[in-house]
Amino acid sequence: YSIQAIITGTVTGSIKLQGSSDPAPDANFSAANFPVVNWTDIAGSTQSVTGIGTITWDVSRSAYSWVRVVYTAASGTGNISAQIFTKGF
Repeated sequence: YSIQAIITGTVTGSIKLQGSSDPAPDANFSAANFPVVNWTDIAGSTQSVTGIGTITWDVSRSAYSWVRVVYTAASGTGNISAQIFTKGF
């Protein structure tokens, strides 16, 4: 998979990926039935954020079921959005 984070504004901090191998939720995907609670930092994924721009991760051979982007703010204001692209083989 690949993930691209788009950063706007004057944000400063760090951004990283976390993965989880928790089991899949039930078929209705409601928040109450979404059991992903155990997250682990993905080694080497942490990057500094110092303002407007993009950050991209290109990951191959991942074995975890879930992935998320985590931003830790230091200062500033703005917005960070992320898009994921996956491809099955």
